[in-house]
This record gives sequence, C-alpha cells and structure tokens, in this order.
Amino acid sequence: DTNTISNLLSSELVYFKELLVNGIGLSDAQWDMVINCLMSIIQLQSVLVSGSDSSPGRIVSTTNIYLSHAENLLGIPKGTLSKTLTQYEKPKEAGEPTGSGSNSMLDYKKSEVIGLIDSLCVEIYLRVFKWLLDQCNNIGYEQEESSRSSILATSITSINIVDINGFECNANGMNGFAQLYTNNQADHLNQMFSRHCFTDVIASYRTEGIAINDI
Repeated sequence: DTNTISNLLSSELVYFKELLVNGIGLSDAQWDMVINCLMSIIQLQSVLVSGSDSSPGRIVSTTNIYLSHAENLLGIPKGTLSKTLTQYEKPKEAGEPTGSGSNSMLDYKKSEVIGLIDSLCVEIYLRVFKWLLDQCNNIGYEQEESSRSSILATSITSINIVDINGFECNANGMNGFAQLYTNNQADHLNQMFSRHCFTDVIASYRTEGIAINDI
C-alpha cells in the first residue's frame, strides 16, 4: 500500500539527506527534484487498473488523479502517462509506406498496464539513487583530490561504500516493488540481528566495566 511505500522511501532518504543536504550542501532545488521523483512513485503505485488479459486495460477513473499528480511531479504534459501506459502504436505492415496516414493505436492488456507502471516506478527509483550516488562519488573524489599530498597525487587512498535496498532479477525474469519490499525487510532484520549481537552486547559489557574493543 502507499503507506508502506512512503515509509520505505522515507527510510532510504534519511542517510542521503544528512549526507547530501546537511553534509555537502546539495541545493534545495536538487533535493526537491529527488523528493518529487520519489513521490511520483507513490502516486503511480496508487493507480488501479481494470480489465483482464482478454480485454483492454484501463485506468480506473477514480485513480486518474494519481496519474495527474505523478505527471506534475515529473514535469510531464498532462495526459501523457494515461495514453503511454494503456496504448501503443500499431506496427506498420510490411511494404506500408512511411507517413501513410495516421497510425492506429492498440490497447495493452491489464497485466501489461500493471507491468508498465511497475517498470516505470522501478526505473524512476533506480535513476534517482544512481544520480544521488553519482553526487556522493563526485564530491568525495573532489574532497579526496584536494586533501592529497603531492606524493599520493595518483593513488586512491580511500573507498566509500553505500548499500541501499534495491531490486534483484528473479528466476522468472519478473521484478517489481514486491522485491524491493522483501529486500527492505531483510535489511531491517539484518540490522536488528547486528544490533543485538554486537552493539547491544558491547554496550552491556562496557556498562559492567568489561574491556572490549570496538567491532
């Protein structure tokens, strides 16, 4: 549901906001762009599709407002998403001359429309975080270059690693936000395990005055 998506995206953004806005000074306009893109995902995932695999897929009229919101957030002309996600141009017949009249449009089936919406959301998500990581890498490289001595001018002195929840290719080739939810929960379980086995135990040892090194 949209609350799950919103919470998931919010948790992913906490680190990046601290690093990019408060840490290295990403502009408000750039941060707003990131937020708009991710909010468009929430809007798109709220869209409902009617129809079946034997009939055209149609956007349920009461959820058209979510498409409009997504278009506004992404800066896409009004009506573009509805048309793009439900219809495609009929391929030209062999030997048919180019520019011979207007091309007719064919309808996507319900499962195809849902798949297109998921694919669009995945692509937005991946592009946003790739852009964010590029900003991290660029700033990190510039800072590294400015602090190097002349002796180390051509060597790499540090490597920074950022791990975020993402998507994986399933055996059947299908993917979607369900996989992102799975990865997100797996990461939270791993964090809980690490906190219990390491952070909490170390804190307990120190409370009892037992000497222990950081892990």
